[in-house]
Amino acid sequence: MDLAIASLVSLCSSGGICYLTYHFIKKNGQFKELDQARVYSPSSLISEFNQPSSTNLFNQRKADPNEYTINAFVEGYVQCREPIRSEVNRRTNLVYSVIYRKEIREMSPLLEAFNLHNQGQSEVHINTPLYFTLRDVHSPQYCLVHRNLEADVTNALQKIGETQVMKPLNILENIVESVGKLFGYVSPSRNLLSLQGISVGWNETEFGIKVGSALTVYGQFIYNMKEKSLRIDSPLYFLKDKALILNSLKEKIGKIEGGILLLLVAFAFSTAYLVKKGRVYWQEKKEKQLYKYNRRRAGNEALNDDYKCIICYERPREIILKPCMHFSMCKRCYQSLNRNVCPICKRGIKGTMNVYVS
Repeated sequence: MDLAIASLVSLCSSGGICYLTYHFIKKNGQFKELDQARVYSPSSLISEFNQPSSTNLFNQRKADPNEYTINAFVEGYVQCREPIRSEVNRRTNLVYSVIYRKEIREMSPLLEAFNLHNQGQSEVHINTPLYFTLRDVHSPQYCLVHRNLEADVTNALQKIGETQVMKPLNILENIVESVGKLFGYVSPSRNLLSLQGISVGWNETEFGIKVGSALTVYGQFIYNMKEKSLRIDSPLYFLKDKALILNSLKEKIGKIEGGILLLLVAFAFSTAYLVKKGRVYWQEKKEKQLYKYNRRRAGNEALNDDYKCIICYERPREIILKPCMHFSMCKRCYQSLNRNVCPICKRGIKGTMNVYVS
């Protein structure tokens, strides 16, 4: 493994671990919050608000002292005075409608042969009334649910129906199709003007929440003590059952844990490889430094040996002899010479010159 690749893997895996850990903490916090939240019907939650022993469960709103809040699940049956008509089935009344509209395009035999199908444009249309109510089965009590287009409705939607809306070809498209059929260049079906094909219509699939269906809503519910009314302004989840959202969060948390585990393995292997290479590098660097030091020291010792007195081999050389100019003795050995001649060339010594070697 190359050092650059190992460094990149270690860096990316550490960043991924931080990212997934953040989401793990966030999802785990959501799971604990939802798991601890109680499930009420509108009547049971209203009676809970009216019990003095339960006041510690609620928070008083600063905007209105008569209003108290609690995060909870409330389940009931959907009712609405002004429901939405289904686009696919006009006899069905909805309080939430999601339409997935996908463009239908006719393709040429050439593009189909190479499997180059153009999927066309896709659109999503969401429609919901300003509010609807959740009602008890055996009680006139209800909870007013205001519209929130950012609420998670995935676990509450059911398929309403599917239909195709075809549109007629324009003049140019009809001319191209007719010429193609005449010369046999295109199939008998509607075909393309460009590589994107001819748009011939839309395929619409509608999902929604029906009036009269059972629904569970999660969010911050507000109870007005003065008006004796229960509402939720910004619902967070629409679902069929509390267990669905908990199981969904468990699955997401499990996937995040698996991702963290894989990234930890990648980080451990890449980091171990980098540590191993780092140790080898520093060991080699230390050995090179030691080698240079020993070589320098040996050179200094050899240099010192070259400048030792050739008579005593202990003290450094300090005297240059004249006229031969040999640099070979220390002062003490020069003073103890029996004959006044150079010990190297045997010439007579007529004078000296002091030299100091640092």
